[in-house]
Amino acid sequence: MDLAEIKCASEDMIYLLDESEVKSLLMELWKWKIEDEFLVKEFIFSSLSMGLAFANKVALIASQENQFPKIVLTNEKVEIWLQTKLVEGLTKNDFIFAAKVDKLFKGAP
Repeated sequence: MDLAEIKCASEDMIYLLDESEVKSLLMELWKWKIEDEFLVKEFIFSSLSMGLAFANKVALIASQENQFPKIVLTNEKVEIWLQTKLVEGLTKNDFIFAAKVDKLFKGAP
């Protein structure tokens, strides 16, 4: 099943992924990387306003999915940093949310 189509699990259903689970789920995403125990990706836009519009849409999805990404906007670049604070590491929710962000980006003008 496509990760982007899955709803993020509630807090009582999440758990810290082990290294093999992280590697397996990372293979399902396009150009995301692990950095300092975060799932990270950089998105490039042609203008600051387009990057800001994308960041706002990511924030809306985060609100709907009860996720708390770190969103860094600089010039035409948006960085998304994902980690589940409850377990201080990566959970399947982080990968589900990353897939949703990728789906949003593919549909971005």
